[in-house]
Amino acid sequence: MSHELQELRESTADLLNEINGRPLEPDSDGDWTIHLRGHRILIRPTVQPMPHVFIWTGIVQYADPTCLAELNDLNLATGWCRFVRTADGAVYVASHLPAYSLTKRALIESIGAVGAGAALASPMIVAVYGGTAA
Repeated sequence: MSHELQELRESTADLLNEINGRPLEPDSDGDWTIHLRGHRILIRPTVQPMPHVFIWTGIVQYADPTCLAELNDLNLATGWCRFVRTADGAVYVASHLPAYSLTKRALIESIGAVGAGAALASPMIVAVYGGTAA
């Protein structure tokens, strides 16, 4: 692990522990998990392609490909997170927090934005485009 990644992981861990009020342990992939609005939100510091904290959650599995236009509309309407459908039909909500702007408030807002995006989109995508809520 590079020195840069180690510093970013330590900073992220310190902030998450402060936000959570107790230490959070990363999983076997090194991601931290926070449960918010019924969704499992994952937090991963990374330095590729630039230092940032990647925050995401899966919201739907097996969504019909016709949901792509809806996801594009959501991406235009919401600047705080991005909605993505993978080739296997999984839909994710994600945010990237650049390391240079990593603060307690920015991390809270980014996690909240992913949770809000998930709560907004998941029921609608399942109802209109099928699939299973993640």
